[in-house]
Amino acid sequence: MRVRALGDRGARVRAAAPSPVNGYTYMGVSRFFVVDARVRYRVDRNWAAAPGIDNLGNYAYWNFHPYPQRSYRAELKYDLRHPTGRPS
Repeated sequence: MRVRALGDRGARVRAAAPSPVNGYTYMGVSRFFVVDARVRYRVDRNWAAAPGIDNLGNYAYWNFHPYPQRSYRAELKYDLRHPTGRPS
């Protein structure tokens, strides 16, 4: 399983601002911590499946526009190469 975390980028981007900016307004950057998860399962030598969830915590955050909250993805992959990895 692969887990990716994106942290408090908003505070770093707006650190040079002379006054605090409301992260939920136009041109504002909110604080956020997002965790994504994806699991890859190899069915056989040619087939693989990979379901995943972005923003596990369903956290609402803003960086000039609202980012999507929790979203789901699925990947199904077929490898056309020879099962040994070498062409026949």
